[in-house]
Amino acid sequence: MVYYCLPYIYILVVNIHTSKSKVSNVSEERQRERITIRLTQRYMELLNELIERGAYNSRNEAIRDALRLLFEHHGLRVLKEQGETLR
Repeated sequence: MVYYCLPYIYILVVNIHTSKSKVSNVSEERQRERITIRLTQRYMELLNELIERGAYNSRNEAIRDALRLLFEHHGLRVLKEQGETLR
């Protein structure tokens, strides 16, 4: 994961594994893509604070959890099958 500092904005490159080729032991729906998001300096500070406190092991994990909460808030199901999560 890499981030670049611009005036008042951090660009966070969330390094989520992407593979265009089929990975034999990973189902197609569980393969991941890389995205780029722009966050304010304050958001980066708070995200880093969560990591430092041990709430999450990585920014990827924190962002995926935040998205899961957002989806659930809007009534979208994260679980495809019993026991399967986005993590």
